[in-house]
Amino acid sequence: MGSYWMQYLDLSANMFSGNPPNLVQAPNLISLNISHNRFYGSLILSTSLSSLSGFDVACNSLVGSLPSWSNSYSLKFVNVSCGNLFSGSVPPFSSLSYNYLTTLDLSDQALTGTLSSILGQVLSEGSSGIGMTALLVGGNYFSGIIPNFLTWPQLERFNVSGNNLSGTIATVGSLPSNLWSIDVSNNNVVAGSIPIPYCSSGAAPQLQHYLLGGDAHSFTGSLPTTLSTTFPNLARFSLSGSFLTTMPYLWLAGSAAWKSLTTLSLRKCEFSGTFPTPLASTQITWLDFSRNQLNGTLPADLPSYAPLLVTLNFGENGFTGQLPANWSNLAHLEHLDAHSCLLNGTIPAALSATLQTLILYNNSFVSTTSLSNVSADSNHPTESLNWWSSLMNLRQLDISANKLTTLPLVTNTNFSKLSILNMSDNRITSTLPTSWGTSLSNISALNVSRNYFFGGVPEAWGEKLALLRVFDASSNNLNSSQASLLLSLRWNVQVLRLQHNNFTGVLNSILVLSPALTDVDISYNQLTGYLPLQLLSSAGSLNYLQLQGNAFEGDLPRLWGQGNLSSLKLLNLSLNSLSGPIPVSWGTFLQRGNLSTDLCNNNICGPVPKQLRSFQTVVGGWFHRCGGAPKKRHRMLLLHKRSHQHSHFLQALQDTHGSVNDTLHSAQCLH
Repeated sequence: MGSYWMQYLDLSANMFSGNPPNLVQAPNLISLNISHNRFYGSLILSTSLSSLSGFDVACNSLVGSLPSWSNSYSLKFVNVSCGNLFSGSVPPFSSLSYNYLTTLDLSDQALTGTLSSILGQVLSEGSSGIGMTALLVGGNYFSGIIPNFLTWPQLERFNVSGNNLSGTIATVGSLPSNLWSIDVSNNNVVAGSIPIPYCSSGAAPQLQHYLLGGDAHSFTGSLPTTLSTTFPNLARFSLSGSFLTTMPYLWLAGSAAWKSLTTLSLRKCEFSGTFPTPLASTQITWLDFSRNQLNGTLPADLPSYAPLLVTLNFGENGFTGQLPANWSNLAHLEHLDAHSCLLNGTIPAALSATLQTLILYNNSFVSTTSLSNVSADSNHPTESLNWWSSLMNLRQLDISANKLTTLPLVTNTNFSKLSILNMSDNRITSTLPTSWGTSLSNISALNVSRNYFFGGVPEAWGEKLALLRVFDASSNNLNSSQASLLLSLRWNVQVLRLQHNNFTGVLNSILVLSPALTDVDISYNQLTGYLPLQLLSSAGSLNYLQLQGNAFEGDLPRLWGQGNLSSLKLLNLSLNSLSGPIPVSWGTFLQRGNLSTDLCNNNICGPVPKQLRSFQTVVGGWFHRCGGAPKKRHRMLLLHKRSHQHSHFLQALQDTHGSVNDTLHSAQCLH
């Protein structure tokens, strides 16, 4: 499709699908609007678009590069947001286009470059002749400094959030009279004092969004007590930095406080004090006081003055006492994060049924179970009157690093939507319930590590937990002989961590790792026998294999060096009883620069494969020759690096390539 004389093309708000129209033969386009369709693929446009004024491709599924508009002198409107994923650098705008450009929306793409090179000198440094009303480039990879946007007199919206920008916000000149939204949150390093632009009338009632927060931000200085009266109608406000002062209660409570707030984040400000109560605004839906130095108890009357709360985060503070039972009246609450405080006692018997995410790790919560209410099945002590039954909509639950001793009373109804469950680092003594194969049917990540579980992993889980991708049962007392079953093709997990248990027996000689596995750790158990010859024959996705600290014996399987192991990053077979030479077939894959291999503390002997004799990035070790050779020691090169441990369980869910849990031993391999 295309026409040399075509000037206007508007296909917006239909249900067209497939590739977008080919407009390579349409150099005279003035306006292109194909927004709100189902187009996918790349745009094909003319390289000469000197007359282009409007460009709207929003709300599709387009990818690839943006068209060149460097010669589009009268470009006014650009919108590529909503569903698309353009990548690469953004073509610079014409030096003359700042007279015309009013809207630039590149939100939530994968675009790179510096804003100054994209916008040009005039837009970056500011000028009274700029007609820009909306610059929306959040959610990309832009770097550089924040432009001097407060000098753009027509500006209404400014959003550069979620990039890699740095610097300060200049407050030269007065606040543009129509500017109602400023968002510089979550960038690289945004510093300085809290910017308060000059307002000719003393206040700027038009400003509704003022978002300055971000974990890398470092605002400092004194807190302006008049901030809530200078911007009295703020609906969304965020701030991060280092203030080392008390919580700014004047902003939040009292006659001069913000009364229209719906979103408030004072995360990582180093504020001291107590939980502010009551808040002047009853419209708040998002409240984040996390990573401060707040203390005291939590307000039981929170539902009375924040009845619309959807998200509440106050983790990493010094709050003490219990979670208030009255918080069950927060009828809209979906996300509650209270991790890493000093909370204790039992979790309330009822919590909001609307909860989807509950994060309580690293506190001192205890179970309610006493000897009189342990269930009839002594292998599964469960809570008799518990809060679990009310959480019908829960998707993520993290109760790790507490003092819990009993399992949740899980039924087919109360946890049917649960996707992520972490109960590691507690004191639970139990077998793993077979019933979870049915009641946790949607589970994708399950962590029960560092408890006192015993027995085996129920065989039914391998078939019924079809969505399970990350399973960590390390550092327990599991003691069955079912390791072969867990590693087999029937098991669909990607990350399997069973290290530091008491698994026994011999791996099935015909065992083949599931092709889905990316990270396997069954180190420090009591496994014996030979390593299965075909173990890695289907392991094309495997990144990490850790078998150290067992009692494997025999030769290194030569077939392991013949498979497709291009993704393998770590192979640890140390601290076993393996013997014989390194197979010649291993030479090629062992010399890969991105592979760490540890064979220390075995009885490996014999000549070095020739591919390794000149390898440089290694640690030396001594190995005996095989039988019949002189009793002379020969120097051998050994691939041996340290790996790093990811401490947080959710990292494995976000990157199923996983991480390495055990730091490799730094022994010098002397035998």
